[in-house]
Amino acid sequence: MEPVTYKLKEPFECKGQQYESLTFKPLKGKHIKFLGQDPKLADVLKIAAKVSGVPDFVFDDMAAKDCIAIGELIGDFLTDGREIGG
Repeated sequence: MEPVTYKLKEPFECKGQQYESLTFKPLKGKHIKFLGQDPKLADVLKIAAKVSGVPDFVFDDMAAKDCIAIGELIGDFLTDGREIGG
């Protein structure tokens, strides 16, 4: 699987850095080994931070609709299309 670039619906600035898009590398076992049976969006956004190379606090300033879309994108990387909890 190739990296996927997500263009933010609402670009923003966080700590002097402008964010307009993020590129996500495919997941590896080390990224998902701590997930339980029912991962929450917060867990998925931690993974998103790791595979995009941005600090996890960046997601705190991101628009909710972009966080949800990124959560779905990361969920698509998981096998069997497993749904991500709220």
